Amino acid sequence: MSIDIFFIPVRFLSRLKSRVSSHRIMNKKKIRNYLLSILFVGSMIKIGGIPTQTYAAKICESEQAESISANMQEESIQEEKQVSTKQIKTEILYLDAFDLNEAKRAIEEAVSLAGGYVEQKESFGSSGEPQQNCSYSIRIPLESLDDFLQAAKTDRKLAYESEQISDVTLQYKNTNAQLKNLKAERDWFLASFEQTSDADAATELANRLADVNRELESCQAKLDQYDSQISYVDVSIKVKKNLFAFPDPSPECSEFFGGVFVSFFSIWAIIIILGVSITRIKCHIDEEIDNEK
Repeated sequence: MSIDIFFIPVRFLSRLKSRVSSHRIMNKKKIRNYLLSILFVGSMIKIGGIPTQTYAAKICESEQAESISANMQEESIQEEKQVSTKQIKTEILYLDAFDLNEAKRAIEEAVSLAGGYVEQKESFGSSGEPQQNCSYSIRIPLESLDDFLQAAKTDRKLAYESEQISDVTLQYKNTNAQLKNLKAERDWFLASFEQTSDADAATELANRLADVNRELESCQAKLDQYDSQISYVDVSIKVKKNLFAFPDPSPECSEFFGGVFVSFFSIWAIIIILGVSITRIKCHIDEEIDNEK
């Protein structure tokens, strides 16, 4: 295209000479100046002083860049929503039980109902004596934690309870961003490896790709560990046999005996008041009789 533009002044010169020779209306000086101007413009076009992209193409590219930027911002916002507050919870319970075997059965049943699992279980006691204590290391899904704790404490005396919360939102967010960057780097090395034909460059790219894959696996394992610790709660339970650890009464039972207790004392209060009143009346009558005598 630039070569054709460059030869435009030559074509124009031949036409101009023909016109001058036929009509003789322009002198040589004017022709030379006009010709030099055309040659200058043609040389500027050939050298590249005028860009070949049209204004419409530039606007199209600008709109595409803005669209890509908007999509990236939208993806970033979605990632921010997904990476909400991340917390690791740990629960500790010390329980006293009147019947240790029953307590163990109830706790293991509660674990099964909650969808959790027992990581470690120990039972121990004094030498030559029945088991007096047991301990559990349990993992419970976060959404089932409250129901499990309530079931574990039912019919047992709570001696100690503790909840520890560790916020790992920042660490999780950084690890997730690092994982995304490593995936992009891996894709770039893989594409470059497939396109190169140089043996030395291919070897170097293969080595770098192996290093990135190792970092990627390590980062993914760390993120998976965070997900496991966040979605499951570590619960440590220790149960001790205690002959005086009578289970707390149920609300219905408490209400019934509470009513009986109140009624009993109310009746006794009425009896005492009546007895005092009768005694005072009798004393008053005896005094009246004595006065009459």
